[in-house]
Amino acid sequence: MHIEWFKEEVHKYDRETYKPSDISEKYRSLVYPDMNTINMVDPSGGPYMTSHMDLGDYLGEEFEGRSIRSFESLGDDNWKIITYDKYEHLADYRGSIELEGYEQD
Repeated sequence: MHIEWFKEEVHKYDRETYKPSDISEKYRSLVYPDMNTINMVDPSGGPYMTSHMDLGDYLGEEFEGRSIRSFESLGDDNWKIITYDKYEHLADYRGSIELEGYEQD
């Protein structure tokens, strides 16, 4: 079962009887809203931003390679955007192997 198919199927129901799909009936108890985590913002004037979005695509070259990790509330409708380097997950991998022709850091 592909995860994208599952995400759609777990929320399906019959529009006439409101009976959930078989997948929804079986797995809906595992799906719950996380009311304590903000994973997107949609500021007036845009752009819509969500977790793991590549900021370089929307905010220009100076943000190239930066992705959104999370949003932190600063109160009064102000938010801090926590970012990460979209290739940081490769650091542990690169350090654990020897790449021929590449200098080690």
